[in-house]
Parts: sequence; C-alpha cells; structure tokens
Amino acid sequence: MKTAMYHAGKLLVRFVFGCVARIHVIGRENARCADGFLLASNHISHFDPFLISLPVRRKIDWMTMAEFFRLPALGFFLRSIGAFPAERDRADLKTIRAAINRLRTGRIVGLFPEGGIRDGARSSCRV
Repeated sequence: MKTAMYHAGKLLVRFVFGCVARIHVIGRENARCADGFLLASNHISHFDPFLISLPVRRKIDWMTMAEFFRLPALGFFLRSIGAFPAERDRADLKTIRAAINRLRTGRIVGLFPEGGIRDGARSSCRV
C-alpha cells in the first residue's frame, strides 16, 4: 500500500507540475546508489517534498512534523507514503531510531535540517 500510494501521488504531482513548471536536475547520478542515504534540502515551500521526489527514481521516506500526523486524514496519507513523524521542539530518539533503521535497510530518508519553511535567507540547522 505504501509504495502504491507513493507512486500514485508522484504521478499526480508530475502531471500537475509538468503543466506549469520545468525541473532541471544537476547531479542526478548521486541518487542512483543502492544504499540508503540522507537527502537534506532547504525548505522554501510546501511543495518541496513533492518536487524533490520527482526526479529521484527511488522512494523517499520523508521526516515530517509530528503535528501533521495528528490530523486524521493527513496522518493517514503521510503514513501511507512512508513518512514518519519528527518532534521539532526537542531531540526525539524515536525519530532518530526510525531514520537510522530506514537508512540501514537501504532506504532514502528526506529531511529539511532548518526545521521548517524558510524564506531562502541563511539560517542555522536545527538539531
């Protein structure tokens, strides 16, 4: 179910954004390894996880604000695509363990180190 929902969502996003935007990828070969890796990005829009997922051929398990999982429909959707919750206001061992376990099994873990959407100005990483 997780993979089917993820790929169905990806097709929808590709269709919608394909009509209004062009994506140019530099360094796509870096995402072709079979091992797990951490994909960290700046976060300037709610669309970022969707746009970043498009050119990456493998599924990305996104570390997502725990608050989103408390909303029933959104929480269901996020779990169905393999996202997992992260508490932003404190160090959360459960989240860290979930990320490490996914990396060890060869999965890609996506996260936004700044901890939320920013305006593009330089800011510090949240730990």
